[in-house]
Amino acid sequence: MPVMITTAQVDELGAAIAGLVEAEQQAKQKFDAEVTSYQETCSDALRQPLGDYHAELATKLDELETLLRRGVDLQSAARANGVKLPSKVPGLCGHLITHVVEQARRILGSADA
Repeated sequence: MPVMITTAQVDELGAAIAGLVEAEQQAKQKFDAEVTSYQETCSDALRQPLGDYHAELATKLDELETLLRRGVDLQSAARANGVKLPSKVPGLCGHLITHVVEQARRILGSADA
């Protein structure tokens, strides 16, 4: 048989723990405020290093594109002169620019949007 409890007993128990519930709510508010403050502090501290990292990524993507464009130019010059290159890599460079470099730029650009 289930334990029976009256409304008066519930009210009495509620009154007995009301101070504890209030203390818990206050502690949670204080904790939430401290977490928010910590996150803001970390965010501020990381802003410059993240900016530097983003700039370095952009530079490396530019360098990769420049290198891949050399392959595109090599493939074009070889084709124009009727030369069959012993490697397929220069012929893939245009696709790499489109599918890797440009896609990486789009993804990275939208990551902070």
